[in-house]
Amino acid sequence: KQSPGQIAALTRACRDSSADVRNNATRALGVLAESSPAIARQIDPATFIDMIRSGIWTDHNKASFVLLGLTQSRDPKLLDALKAQAMDALREMAAWKDTSHAMAAKIILARMAGIPDEQFDAVK
Repeated sequence: KQSPGQIAALTRACRDSSADVRNNATRALGVLAESSPAIARQIDPATFIDMIRSGIWTDHNKASFVLLGLTQSRDPKLLDALKAQAMDALREMAAWKDTSHAMAAKIILARMAGIPDEQFDAVK
């Protein structure tokens, strides 16, 4: 079972000075966010919005994984925050040549544009 304390500890670890610690904690939160809308609601997106704007590739990559899970709900407040704070980073990531790494950003941008996941899935 996941607890708010575990979510908070993992979120703190996502700001660790060690890239390996950040990578592993962020990956764990991404899995949790995708597993349950109730868990996703417990995860504060601010850390991952900051990470997606960092200059470190693994931060971009793993933060997009968490944000992919968090945007499943289409929470207008989160989508507005992403538009205001992370649009440039998401656009840059969506243009990456490796489609497996660009896909999360493309899906997040589609959600921000109001495109239903089913419609986006058809054109991937």
